[in-house]
Amino acid sequence: MSASELVIRPNAGKTWELGGLIECKVAGAQTGDAYTILGITLEKGQGAPMHIHKREDEVFYILEGTCTFGLGDEVITAEAGTTVILKKGLAHFFRNDSSTPMKALITTVPGGLDRYFEEVTTAIAEQKPQEIDKINTQYEIEFIQAR
Repeated sequence: MSASELVIRPNAGKTWELGGLIECKVAGAQTGDAYTILGITLEKGQGAPMHIHKREDEVFYILEGTCTFGLGDEVITAEAGTTVILKKGLAHFFRNDSSTPMKALITTVPGGLDRYFEEVTTAIAEQKPQEIDKINTQYEIEFIQAR
């Protein structure tokens, strides 16, 4: 591999606005879907509702601020420097409950979650909400209704 393939410069990846600003740092296609690395920035109140990944593990590394995680029935607050491991099959949510922005790196194993964000944001932009359930099924992500 060339140096240009091994060094990813700032703002080189695709970005999506979906419950926060998500930036693709390393796409699944770049790693043969071994992993994907995403950057996420959440403003106050932003995040993802309770859901389950049946396909991939996620590892969050909090760079700045704090993030609230629901891990099954437990809720924790993770500050900068904390690593949170979300094994596939674990129901979880995350959000920024503080008044300052939260930044994190998310590594998913296997890769491909970047394609999920691309497809969901395209469906939203094209005003095709009926496609989102199909995309969630394809990527084996299940959103859990609040009770």
